[in-house]
Amino acid sequence: MRRLPRALLLALATMLWSPSALPAGAPPQSMTFRNNLLPGHLTVHRLTRTVSRQAKRKDYTERLTYAQQARWVQCNIGAPKPGSVMTYQMIVDEPAKVRSVKRGKKQVEPTPSAADFGITQGTPALYSVYRTPQDSPRQVPITDAAQRAVLSALLDFAHWPKKKIDAGHKWERDLRGNGIAGKQTFEFVDMEEGKEGAVARVTLYVEGKFEDPLAKEYEFGKAQAIIYWSRLERTLVKMEAQADYARKRESAPEEYKLKLTVDLVKLEMLSEKAQDTVIDQMLAFEKAQKAQHDGRNSEARDLCRQYRQKWPDAVWLPVVDELERRTVEKKTAEPARMSADELDALLVKTLLTYEAASKSYEYDLRERTCRRLGQIADEYHGKVVKLAQDEDAGKRSRAVFALAFSSRTEDLRAVEKAVVSGRWRWRRWRRGGIRRRARSCRW
Repeated sequence: MRRLPRALLLALATMLWSPSALPAGAPPQSMTFRNNLLPGHLTVHRLTRTVSRQAKRKDYTERLTYAQQARWVQCNIGAPKPGSVMTYQMIVDEPAKVRSVKRGKKQVEPTPSAADFGITQGTPALYSVYRTPQDSPRQVPITDAAQRAVLSALLDFAHWPKKKIDAGHKWERDLRGNGIAGKQTFEFVDMEEGKEGAVARVTLYVEGKFEDPLAKEYEFGKAQAIIYWSRLERTLVKMEAQADYARKRESAPEEYKLKLTVDLVKLEMLSEKAQDTVIDQMLAFEKAQKAQHDGRNSEARDLCRQYRQKWPDAVWLPVVDELERRTVEKKTAEPARMSADELDALLVKTLLTYEAASKSYEYDLRERTCRRLGQIADEYHGKVVKLAQDEDAGKRSRAVFALAFSSRTEDLRAVEKAVVSGRWRWRRWRRGGIRRRARSCRW
């Protein structure tokens, strides 16, 4: 993977701060960094991430750009532990919007949907963590694993030195366990006056590599950010960040560039009464969540509806709505009836698409085809299993390949048995679904 020069932001930071250049009346260039522990402190941030991907195809280079926003809500509630506060954090991801797709020099019109590239919308998520003056765990949108690891490395920054520090001070923090193993390097650049009062500027540079299993498919480049931290509110005012990484492919690596902006859009101090309401809301949500977890879906749905009726303007409604959706049994239409020959013909057509996509390095199409094979294996499970035992080698091999994408554990065992027994015909498919779904097989 092509590596870019050392972070421009870090170089710029050293030029921005010069004691002799500070104007009269500028805020002191030293600070004790701390997280906000005040009960009732509520913030809402808007996360905007723009992703550019460059992928080498057989006859052209494809350039995809898409954007996605998320709402990040944090609320402190008094905790019995001294020197800490319970913080509720909610992430609400919005649908991704494809901005442009270019194949070679040609703009693709109409613009394809996000689903065509496997870009999904993360489900709303609610977490509770303990925040201390020096450490504040952060949550990130539920997106693909590689992007999630990069976002964690950038957003999990609120871990501060114990003592007061001067501008120019640097410190490091080890990263491990969230998808990237490496280190974060921070530098306190300076203080500036803004509408929020004195704001500290801190640069962040991330070095490291993806951890397994991500390391098998991805290579991490670097990530860097400028953090704007309010001295008075002890909270994030703004972040501007960027990162690059690559996905390993047969033809050439797919190169990703991520730009992230975090903006503070709301800051509020809740009254004691409002804090009590938040506690009641959390207890009500926990009760509904437990009912759903125990399989009492009807009761969970009733509790969600009661929640919505009691608190129609609650900031936490997105997770309540998501919980209610999970309690509704999905009513899927009955698959069209097919004979064994019709099903085999469908598998032939699907596998031809798979092979064509593989040969032309159309990985998005190939992955969509893999998902389709999984649907076929699940919807027509009995017939696919019978085809996998057919005397005709072609039918048998096509069915085994489809079972490699099944959601059932027993199908993976059947695939392993078919490969090991030698009843597998097309060895050129081993790099496809069989290898992903049956890694333990002997080749």
